[in-house]
Amino acid sequence: MVDAQLLALRIAYLVKESGKNRLTMSEAKLKTLARRDVLPIPYLADLKQRLEELGCFLGTLEGGYCLLNIESLSGSPSIPLDDRRLALLDAMPRNKLEEYCITPTTVTLIADNKQDEQLLLLNELWIELTKIAIHKEVISYGDLATKLKGSFGYKVHHKKIIVLLEVIAQFCTEEKLPSLAYLAINAKSELPITLKNTVEDKNRFEIEKTKIYDFNWSGQKNNFDVFLNKAKEK
Repeated sequence: MVDAQLLALRIAYLVKESGKNRLTMSEAKLKTLARRDVLPIPYLADLKQRLEELGCFLGTLEGGYCLLNIESLSGSPSIPLDDRRLALLDAMPRNKLEEYCITPTTVTLIADNKQDEQLLLLNELWIELTKIAIHKEVISYGDLATKLKGSFGYKVHHKKIIVLLEVIAQFCTEEKLPSLAYLAINAKSELPITLKNTVEDKNRFEIEKTKIYDFNWSGQKNNFDVFLNKAKEK
C-alpha cells in the first residue's frame, strides 16, 4: 500500500508530465495508484492536503475525481460582485436562486465551491450524526442525503456527503474523539465505505460504534463550531 504523501507525489508527477491544467481520474485509477482496495476517509483527507501543498487541487466528481493545477488559476478574473449585484442577491429568495442555478441534469448540491454553503452542510451533518450517536443507531448515505434535503431543500449527492464526512473524520482525529463518520454506512454492505466485508472489519466496526455510543457528545458542538469558524477564516 502507498501512503498519502507518496500517492500525492505520484499524482503531482502525472499532472505535471501531462502538461494539462485540468484532468479527471476514476476511483478505480486512484485505487490502483494507491495500491489499495479501499480508500479510507482520513487517508483521502490527508491526500487532498498533501496535493494542495504540491500545487494540485483534488475535487470529487460522479464516479471519480478532478485534478486542477492551482497555479493555472493565477490571473483568473475575479467573480463579478458590485453593490448592484449584492443588493439583487440580498433581495432574491432561495427558491429563485435554485430555479436559476439548478436544472434536472446538474449535480444537486448548490454552489459546490462556495465555502459558506459547505460550512452550513457540515454543521447540519454534525448535528444529524450526533443525534444518531445518542440514539445508538447508524444511517445509510441515502437516508443521510434525505435528511439534509429536508434541511436545505435540495438533495446532496452521496459523493458530496462522503467528502463532508472526511472533514468530520479529520476533526474527530485531531480532537482524539471517536469518529462519527463511521455511523454513515452503505445500505447494501451495512458498513462504512472505508471498511471491507470481512470478519476483521466487521469486528472493527462494532468496536468503533461502541466507542461512539459510549462517548458524551453534548459538549463537542462548541468545539466543532470553533473548527468551522477557523476553516471559514482561511
